[in-house]
Amino acid sequence: MQNSKEKVVKALRYLVVPLALGMALTGVSASAAGPEDHTPLGVADSGTSKDVRDGQVVIVQLKEYTTEDGLTYRFGDPASSNEAAVAPIPESPGNFKVVGAAEEATADITAPATCEMNEGATAACPDPVLDWKVTLNVAATAPVE
Repeated sequence: MQNSKEKVVKALRYLVVPLALGMALTGVSASAAGPEDHTPLGVADSGTSKDVRDGQVVIVQLKEYTTEDGLTYRFGDPASSNEAAVAPIPESPGNFKVVGAAEEATADITAPATCEMNEGATAACPDPVLDWKVTLNVAATAPVE
């Protein structure tokens, strides 16, 4: 007769083995992607450059905001100027996957911006309203030998 510790080990084996096999067959990793695998970008990042590498996911989160002067800024969908280096993820709008290349590359992620004067605004919208833009510097991938 098995003791309770052996029963627990046996039960865990029946749970863990199929889970591990399923993960292996579907390509799911047991380790979660770390923050270094994601590059979040927001409104304040406009006008900056970021270094990225193959496999990173760039997450663009542009939220509407209103200034103290009563101006409301809104943003359209972001796009990549170089989809061969930084490709949009179709099932995840606003997110991009960095694709490795033999040579260094750059891609501008841009989103159209609009400005609206709210009632009582103490300033006028700039003319022109500058689009949101971040330049991504894609590192070259090491050649396979």
